[in-house]
Formats: sequence, C-alpha cells, structure tokens
Amino acid sequence: MNIKTLSPLIWLMLFINILPQNNEGPFEIAKSIAERIINDTSIELKQVIQKPQLDIQVIDFKKVFGENSRGISYALSALSCEEDKILKFGLSYNSPVKIWVNDNLVFENKNSSKFYFKEIAYTIFEFQDTLEIRLNKGKNKILVKTFSDGISNKIYLREISKAELPVRTKFVDPLEVINNNWVYTGNYYPENGRGMDEVFPPEVSIDKFYNYGNKIYTWQIPPPNILCEIEIKEDAVYKRESYAEWMYPNGTVLFSINYLAQAVNDKTYSDFTKKICDFTLENYGLFQKQYFELDGFRSSNHRLFRMSMLDDASGPALPFIQLMLKKNGDEYEDILSSVLEYLSNGQSRLKDGTLCRPEPDKMTVWADDLFMSVPFLVRAAKIYNEKKYYDDAARQIINFNKYLFDTTMNLYKHAWFDYSKEKSVAFWGRANGWVIWATTEALLNIPKTHKDYKTIKKIFSRHIDGLIKVQNEDGMWHQVLDRKDSFKETSCTAMFIIGLTRGIKNGWISKSYEKNLLSAWNALKQRITSEGIVKDITRGTGVGFDLEFYFSRQRFDNDPRGLGAVITAATEIGKYLGNK
Repeated sequence: MNIKTLSPLIWLMLFINILPQNNEGPFEIAKSIAERIINDTSIELKQVIQKPQLDIQVIDFKKVFGENSRGISYALSALSCEEDKILKFGLSYNSPVKIWVNDNLVFENKNSSKFYFKEIAYTIFEFQDTLEIRLNKGKNKILVKTFSDGISNKIYLREISKAELPVRTKFVDPLEVINNNWVYTGNYYPENGRGMDEVFPPEVSIDKFYNYGNKIYTWQIPPPNILCEIEIKEDAVYKRESYAEWMYPNGTVLFSINYLAQAVNDKTYSDFTKKICDFTLENYGLFQKQYFELDGFRSSNHRLFRMSMLDDASGPALPFIQLMLKKNGDEYEDILSSVLEYLSNGQSRLKDGTLCRPEPDKMTVWADDLFMSVPFLVRAAKIYNEKKYYDDAARQIINFNKYLFDTTMNLYKHAWFDYSKEKSVAFWGRANGWVIWATTEALLNIPKTHKDYKTIKKIFSRHIDGLIKVQNEDGMWHQVLDRKDSFKETSCTAMFIIGLTRGIKNGWISKSYEKNLLSAWNALKQRITSEGIVKDITRGTGVGFDLEFYFSRQRFDNDPRGLGAVITAATEIGKYLGNK
C-alpha cells in the first residue's frame, strides 16, 4: 500500500484509531478521578526537621538563651553577594536592636516595640522597618545586637525582592565550621546601666570565645524545631502538595467531589470531603502554633493563618461552606466566619469595591479571583440570609467584566493593572475558565428576581460566544485562547464544559451549542486515563507580562488546579446525557 495515495478520510480513521480512547461514561470517569484522589491522599502527620524558608532570616534569641534571659546578646552571620551592591532589606523586631554590616552601623532602634510581619501575597512581605545595606562582592560580616528584659525577643530579616523572584544575596555560616547561618553569644549584662550603649566584646572583634566579667562566653547555635507535616504518599501521582492541604486548588477538588457525591448518591465521596475538613479542624491548634510560634512560613496549612489573599480564604473554604449549607458542617462556623470577615473587609479592593491583589503591582484585578469569591459569597448569602452577599457577588461579576473583558474578542484578559489602567497581555485559558465557572455559580444561586440577574446572564452569554469562536477543531481550548500555537489545555477545557452544560440545561444559551459541548467532552476524556489520571493541567500561574510566560508553563498530571474542574465537568455531562 502506498501511504502517499491514502485518502483524507482513511488518514482520519487511522489517526482516530491511534488516539487513546476512554469509552467510560462520564460518571464513571468522574468517580475514577475521585477514587484516585482518595487513594493518593493521606491525613497522617509525619515529623520533620524544620528548614529555613522564603529566605527569611529568623534570629530567635529565646531559642538559645531561654524564655527568661536578661541582658545583651549578639547574633553573627555572613552575607554573600556576587557584586558590590546597595540592597534594601525588611526588618521586624520586638526589642531594642542594632545592626552592623562590615563594622558599619546600618540600623539602630533603642526601644521595644510590637512585632509586625505579614506575607501579603506570594513572597511579598510587610515589615516594621526597611534599611539599605551597602554590600561588597563576596562575604560581608553582619552582627546583630539586642537587649532582652525577660520578654522573648525575635528578629526577622529578609532582602526585599519582587514577587516570586529569587533574592540576590545569601546568608552563610560565619564561622565556616557549622551548617548554620547564625551563631549567638550572650547574655552580657550591662553593669554600668548604659544598656544598648555599652560596648561588649563581640563588637570589638570576632573571637572563638570571650572572657568577660569572670565568665566565659562562647558562640552557640539554636536547636532545630520539629514540625508535624501532612504526609504525601510515595505512590501518589501528584506529590507537589497534599490534597489535604488548605489551599484553593484542593478547595475546588473537595467541592467538586462533594458535588459528584450528590449526583451519584454515593456517601463514599462526601464522607471523604468531610474527613479532610474534620482533619483540618481537629489539628487547627497544631497548625496555628507551627505558623505563629515556630515560624512555619510554609508549614502544613499555613495559608489558613496567613490569610492575606482569596487563595488563602474563600477558595479553600468552599467544601466547608458547602457542608455547612447542607447541614453537615456547623462545627466549621468559626473558620468560615473568619473567612467571610476577610473576604468582606480584609481583601484589597478598588474604590468601586472590586476585589484586587497587591501583586504583581498594587491593586491588580485577577480574573482568578472571581471564582475565589463568588461561589463562597452566594452560599454565605443562603446560610446567613444576607442579601448583601448576593449583591457583592453580582458586583464582582459586573466589575470584573468592566475591567477585564475585551469586547472585540468577547474574552477576558488575565488581569487589569490599576496603576496603568491597562489590561494584561494574555487571554489565558484558565483565567477565562475561572470566570465562566464562577458566573454559573452565581446564576444557579442568585435569585432570578435580583436586580443584576439579567445583566449577569447577558455577560455569561456573550462570554460563551467568544469562547466558541476560539475552540479548536478537535474540541479543546488552548492555553492562550486566541493562539493555536500554544498547547491545548485540560483545566480550561473542563471549565468551559461546565459553562456550556449548565448554560444549555438552564436555558441561558441556545441548545445549538450542544455540538461544541460534545466535541469538547470527547476531546477532554481522551486526556483522562482509566486509572483516574488527568493529563495536561497547567501549573499555578501568576500574571505574566509576555505571551512566552504562558506558552512555557509546565503541566502536571493530576494537578489539583484542574482536577476539580474535570470532576465537575464530567458530573455535569453525566447529568446532561444521563450517563450515556
């Protein structure tokens, strides 16, 4: 047979036959994914030695000298820099402090103060003070002095860098004999009453030990902390985070598994959701101690206490509020109240009330945040019988449309920058997916008599029109929606299936879109193996400033950032088709 003479039809048949086929029904596919997640999830805690995180230098004198130590103490480190440079550092402290770099005094505060530090976005921090440090190429000596009056004293120090970018300096062992960034000596007690002004031996020279006041003072290192972290199974498909971790992707996964449980009337799935939520509640005190007292900046469930963005708040809380709505989660009231308070009064907003973030620049509107807010708000409105939460959900949909929607393409850009009054560069697939999924949640839950209901329905319909125009011939959508040279992406395709299915079933859009829906589902299910493994899910994605940023994003099997959407899409298709 001469392959050059094969007809296009035969070529198509051969191509279809080589593609992996998944012929299971939608509910069976959804259940296979859920069961894989259940099998891959451990809610056991394992003990680990704490390691430094986020390049934050924690100078904790209490760990070395005890709770009731009194007097002057010193901490010594070396700061390595690749070139001569002046850099800014953030500093937080609760006791008098002086800092020298290469024997030059760079900071001094003689007063005790209330310790303040907060991570306000991914690797963006608020400190009490900032200081500029002139660094030489190579190693730079840094000496920190503090006075303790019996109250625990702690210092945080970190180079100020842009969000998610690495720092340009490195703290290293100052004595070159131990594997520790800081060494300590103290407590020197001021005999003449001058306190912080009195000069003690470490300020004069760095020696192996000091004989002062008939006492020997040596350099010491603090003992390490042992943390309890959520175990990740060795044979799990996805190992970057535990599915039991409080984080927005897992919020969508558990939210979707619970939705599947209702659709197929199987308590196996709803019991799993509740098991994870109960685990979080039962170990709340442990996770809280590790974050606030043991400096566990990335310890298990740290986001529950960081709570400085919707990714930390209403996104992870979705399964909790859904259980409470179904009268199976009243014990979560305290957690949900704090989340609702943050969403209503803590999250950054523009002057017109639009939710925004401090990254990558202050007051940036992210399309992602529509899903991180609206599904939670509409359920809070039902639980607390408060119309204001419906109003806020509607306001977000209308305002996000105002800032992010491109009326030429009928698609959403990923972000809008308040400082420049401009949209970001890309029609990112999953950003549009978050918007369409959130909008369906509003239309399903906001009363039809609400003043903004019809407006929301028009916004939804117009968005669907834009999505259909950029759907690939095989039914998938691309990572950058209007660029077919970007890869085909699973999570956004699943989210658009949710929108199409709900839209057709509820009469928000014409049934003529059914062909697009079925084409999308037939393409999506080929990316799901019979073992419940979902392919081609883009990793977490910040706002990029060029298209290459989106084109080059990694993809992971069973990344929770898309698993919830795929489970919900399969569940919706199953309900729509009767699991044909």
